[in-house]
Amino acid sequence: PYTTLFRSEGIKNLHVTLGNYGDSFVKNKMSLDLSKGVKCSNFIGETIESAIEYGFESVLIVGHIGKMIKLGAGIMNTHSAQADGRIETLITCGLIADVNISLLKKLPECVTVDAGLDIISGDKNYSRTLEILMEKIDRHLQKKVKNTIKIGAVVFSEKHNMMLKTVHADEIISEMRKNK
Repeated sequence: PYTTLFRSEGIKNLHVTLGNYGDSFVKNKMSLDLSKGVKCSNFIGETIESAIEYGFESVLIVGHIGKMIKLGAGIMNTHSAQADGRIETLITCGLIADVNISLLKKLPECVTVDAGLDIISGDKNYSRTLEILMEKIDRHLQKKVKNTIKIGAVVFSEKHNMMLKTVHADEIISEMRKNK
């Protein structure tokens, strides 16, 4: 319903949050208008499909790393009853980045992604791990839209004071600010 309303108002670039944390981040850190976006909860894949169907030119997905990391494994419904894979995805990215294996072996004990980041954050390849994660997220999002619209993502963690972006995120943000 909101997507139809937004398109009828001429909004071409849609920002999507996963919940209250995302809304707060969009409002306080990105200065985007919350009234011009939607909250999709766990239904990222369905929201992307709706955005394509309603003719949006771009979609920016903003969410906490605890949910968004699932996109790095291609999981488009982030509800825990559907799939998890959070820690496994972090381990995979850490392995590819060559994080110390003894640190990675501690990650299966972690309940949250932030706890996993606490463990590997001191490793010299920590930043590369996050870059690999963002590359994986971007690859799965691009695969989902199949060149029909521009898509980007912003991943954040307040605890780790981070904001990560996929390739097209800044371009989409710029368009949104220009078309207020």
